[in-house]
Amino acid sequence: MIKYIILSVLLLSCTEAQKQGKGKEYTFKGKYAYQYNLDSRLDEISGFALNSEGRLFTHNDELGIIYELNSTNGKILKKFQVGTFGIEGDFEGLDIAGNKFYLLESDGKLYQFEEGKENEKVDFKLFETPFSNKYEFEGICFAPDLKGLLLTVKEYSGKKYGSKLPVFLFSLETYLMVSEPLFFIDLKDLKKNYDIDDFYPSGIAISPISGNYFIISSKGSPVIIESDTKGNILDVNMLDKSIHKQPEAVTILTDGSILIGDEKVKKAATLTKYSIHKK
Repeated sequence: MIKYIILSVLLLSCTEAQKQGKGKEYTFKGKYAYQYNLDSRLDEISGFALNSEGRLFTHNDELGIIYELNSTNGKILKKFQVGTFGIEGDFEGLDIAGNKFYLLESDGKLYQFEEGKENEKVDFKLFETPFSNKYEFEGICFAPDLKGLLLTVKEYSGKKYGSKLPVFLFSLETYLMVSEPLFFIDLKDLKKNYDIDDFYPSGIAISPISGNYFIISSKGSPVIIESDTKGNILDVNMLDKSIHKQPEAVTILTDGSILIGDEKVKKAATLTKYSIHKK
């Protein structure tokens, strides 16, 4: 009898997770839980990453310096440098897989390294990816089930993908890019069904609750979309431009709360939190 009760509870839990996976879990129209200004060193914030302990890390887009942030007030807790002499580039995203950090450059290069202590200089490995300079990558997130990193393309779709923006997978088993895109963001779908004219991905995160993908766009009107793992769009939300001047970083906490980081535009860069609806 006890076995049947446990099974019933598990089935109910699965059903609830499926309900949460259908989108519309957030309200973004000025309904944030909190917003904090960030240190001026993060004026050009470009990515968020959470480690297995739930600690929050970020970076700016020109120097290979990683900052740990207090996720509840945006304060810098420590920083460390990638490379003995530092590295410079157009850095557009950060995430963590196990004990390895991955810093994404806009041309698709990936820097792998481990966490450093305060002001420590850490060694790195560099992985090249086979893309032309027409591609511009903005956004990276670790997908545990796929054992790899998802990389979003900001604008160029390639000659054969038309109006569909590809999302690629970098395998952490082979340390090679999977040749064909994992899925696509259909720009025609966004236009036809949601009246979104401009969508240029600047960050991506995976919900630990639903498994869905959340992708933000900064250029033009700020937008956040939710899709399933096949790229089917489940929900689209315009972000309030008075709150989000230039959203570049996104991550999702274990409780489902979404954190969005905005670059400085006239006013300071910000960290904004949105809570998930209670079911």
